Amino acid sequence: NYRAELLAFMKTYLNNPAGVHDAAMADPVQRTVGGRLRYVSCLRFTPRESDGSYREVRERAVLYVDGRLDHVVENASDSCAGAVYAPFPELEKLTR
Repeated sequence: NYRAELLAFMKTYLNNPAGVHDAAMADPVQRTVGGRLRYVSCLRFTPRESDGSYREVRERAVLYVDGRLDHVVENASDSCAGAVYAPFPELEKLTR
């Protein structure tokens, strides 16, 4: 159920959840984060800015604890190294 949970979170995480482009997600894999083994799913997306423009692609690591979304790491380069992304069209279809 991680996809639905992530979509619900992103609706509140993004200032404007409508108009996201280039959404892609990697399936959760176990990785050591902060000395603990966690499931991590990597997410890439380009959000619409407040002025309606689009800037760079953002990459986030989504950490799960006990099968539930725990938090999002903004500096995801280490956690998401080697991630295999697949399109995530559900994120692009979000509305306010």
